[in-house]
Amino acid sequence: MAQWNSNEFEDYVKESASRLLATIRRILRNDTDAEDALQETYFAAWRARDRFDGRSTLNTWVHRIAINTALNKLRKTGSVSMEVGSDLEEIEHHASGRRIDDLALREVVWGAIDQLPDDQRVVLVLRDIEQMSSEEIADRLGLTSAAVRQRLHRARKYVAETLSPELCGAEGMTCGGRLDLLFDMIDGMLAEDVREPVLTHVAECDTCQNYAAGFRQTIMLPSGTAVRAAEVPVGLIERVIHLIHKG
Repeated sequence: MAQWNSNEFEDYVKESASRLLATIRRILRNDTDAEDALQETYFAAWRARDRFDGRSTLNTWVHRIAINTALNKLRKTGSVSMEVGSDLEEIEHHASGRRIDDLALREVVWGAIDQLPDDQRVVLVLRDIEQMSSEEIADRLGLTSAAVRQRLHRARKYVAETLSPELCGAEGMTCGGRLDLLFDMIDGMLAEDVREPVLTHVAECDTCQNYAAGFRQTIMLPSGTAVRAAEVPVGLIERVIHLIHKG
């Protein structure tokens, strides 16, 4: 069983707090709640240190605790308890016609994610950024797999349209097809009974090929920017360390 003393864990807190706070903030979107959740995360990890078996890294283990802590806070507010998410309003395609650098693009990506309703934003963050499976998300949020996929499709569509205006206007696949099937193709989740006709259609349809290629590119951007650190408020790490030594 892996073990670490308070000084080693203190060093880990100092090294990881900024990155972990950024992750929690993406779920909660509230600085006060995020800071509380960060303290709770580290204290919970420290108290449960005897159960850390070393099969994963310390960072992976604490990261999982952080996500659970943040989701528990959301459940208390009812933000992720609804089985059916609300529809997104029509958006202004403010990125149209622009070519922006990586830093500005990162801000646009996160700006789009932050505009999502909580129920959709949390699913997108957990699936595309935290790389959790749809089944695991459904279990964590108490949803059906169908509800998770519905929210994920809506969130991805919003982010893709915000970042790639050239994709807008393609409300469905041509020839009467459905956009949800195109999303399933991108995810590699096509049902067997529709796999062949969908792949055949896309292979022959320039519109769907372009949509799929652009969509893959835009939905991958949040993952690439997920490590952006957050500024940790003065005194927060000290309070965490105090709790560790006290508990």
